[in-house]
Amino acid sequence: MIKYHKQILDILKFLSTVNKKRFSEKDIERLCAAVLTPSEIEAISQRIHVLELLFAGKSQREVSEILGVGVATATRGNRMLKENFDLFERILSKK
Repeated sequence: MIKYHKQILDILKFLSTVNKKRFSEKDIERLCAAVLTPSEIEAISQRIHVLELLFAGKSQREVSEILGVGVATATRGNRMLKENFDLFERILSKK
């Protein structure tokens, strides 16, 4: 079982509610700013960009240079991508 199973389910329930209510982009931006700190928003965005670039075939070093992140950050993203490739492929694939 995942360490934060209950918390993850709480987050998914919250996001599902947001999705069902079809909030505007501006409302979602306000909501994120209300719930997340600026550093949390930055960290999540950065992780998504790392995953996108790695999935697109960029090397860890290229990701590090493009985004200005440490190689360790790109390496962590690469590990996340490999360990959960089926999930990220469903999200990031252009198909």
